[in-house]
Amino acid sequence: LIVGMGSLESKLKMVSKGLGIDKDVLFIGAVEHREAFSFYYGIDIFVMTSKMEGRATALTEAILSRKPVIATRFCGTQDSIIDGETGFIVDIGDYESFAEKVLFLLNNGHLIKKFGEKGCRYVSEKIKSANSLRVLVDFWDKTIKNKQYVKKVCS
Repeated sequence: LIVGMGSLESKLKMVSKGLGIDKDVLFIGAVEHREAFSFYYGIDIFVMTSKMEGRATALTEAILSRKPVIATRFCGTQDSIIDGETGFIVDIGDYESFAEKVLFLLNNGHLIKKFGEKGCRYVSEKIKSANSLRVLVDFWDKTIKNKQYVKKVCS
């Protein structure tokens, strides 16, 4: 299942046909963001072969959908994946290692659920921590802005 569009779409279609797997690979194309979550439930493993990403929202969404992730080493993957425990991080361009990791998970199905659950817990905790920090920063911002008011009331 390949969701999204990009400059490599036609090449990927040719490669899948050349490998004789074109009947097994579904190219969905672009989808609305609100529709994307439904696709996570239809997959076993999420792979991201990007050379670079902005916020890598799809990566986080897949992890929160309890899917193990195999992704290239771009900015942000180390923040979301515990290599070998919640998924795998592979160097960009190391296609052989990437394929080995995919096959490893497919051949060790019991790890798919284990990695997915642990990844979801890990990222959820990071989000909670970030939100707690954000609440604290907002509190202090408001306190500093209201400093004059506090002085007046307490004097």
